[in-house]
Amino acid sequence: MCEKSEKKSGEQPVHQGLSLPFLSTPDEIVFQQVEWCEAYLHNLHVVAVYRRECHQVVNLPSPRLLAREYRAEQKQYPHRSHLSMAVFPAGVQAFIQYGPNVATIAVYLVTQQLLP
Repeated sequence: MCEKSEKKSGEQPVHQGLSLPFLSTPDEIVFQQVEWCEAYLHNLHVVAVYRRECHQVVNLPSPRLLAREYRAEQKQYPHRSHLSMAVFPAGVQAFIQYGPNVATIAVYLVTQQLLP
């Protein structure tokens, strides 16, 4: 059985504190503009910016379907009846089909997350 520590609960005085590192080159910057004075309701469109406060949000991009179309050439040598066609990559069999990543995610959701 564990015994109660003599330390007070919460952050200890010697703790350095850790947080996410602030990125010097974010992928996207969104400027939030102030248009009106909150106290006096003055229009601030022509007033110069005094300073900016920065906050960053680190997130995963939204999943998006990627549709890749393969176009196989067909060629016929002049004066011959035989038609030659390029070969589609392995696994590309139907006119439209799901790729291997979709199948992998589907199996994961059914087996690990128990989604029907």
